[in-house]
Amino acid sequence: MVLSLFNNIKAILFDFGGTLDSDGGHWLDRFYDIYVKEGLAVPFEKLKDAFYWADEICCNKPEVNSFGLKSLIDYHVKLQFDRLGLKQSISSVANPFYKSMLYYLKRNFNLLKKLRSFYKLCIVSNFYGNLPVICEDIGISRFVDVILDSERIGLRKPDTRIFKKALDLIEEVPEKAVFVGDSYERDMIPCKSIGMKVVWLKGTRPRVPKDAPRVDLEITNLMQLNSFL
Repeated sequence: MVLSLFNNIKAILFDFGGTLDSDGGHWLDRFYDIYVKEGLAVPFEKLKDAFYWADEICCNKPEVNSFGLKSLIDYHVKLQFDRLGLKQSISSVANPFYKSMLYYLKRNFNLLKKLRSFYKLCIVSNFYGNLPVICEDIGISRFVDVILDSERIGLRKPDTRIFKKALDLIEEVPEKAVFVGDSYERDMIPCKSIGMKVVWLKGTRPRVPKDAPRVDLEITNLMQLNSFL
């Protein structure tokens, strides 16, 4: 089944955070690892509160729409620190997070470049309104047909309408598309429900809902796609 997964496939849709900028690592988990490494004694649940508080602010600040990647990460970490009452320089957390993202994005740049010759490509992400700016800045826009940022279009995964909108824009049907993402709940389940094939990029701390449908392919490194294309 794995070898035939991409038979008759015309389009590949990708998540961004946790997928193109990591090998399945949720932003919250990755931030927590950096906090621990830097000796910042913040319990996971407190960081989780600060993380989603910062997320909410970023989603509701119009000026964030123009932020590049570094500016976004710096602002997000500043908000986290404000919520946590930390007085240290934000660079202790923001810089390693940003550098890790750049590593994966640059690595995956060549994968997208290769895929562009054979498939229509889309990025569909719950983001802050500035994903098109980031994709342009890092150079991957040229390989992608459609970039859908939830804050720009008013739809958020797992709402199936966001995936259907992407498919409509590239004039493809679900049966001829594959979605690649790290989230079972936001990516795998809704895409399976509309007839798409799904590839799960399984991170080190996977979250799988009870009674979730099986995925078509499970990988732990995005570069493994090369073996099946």
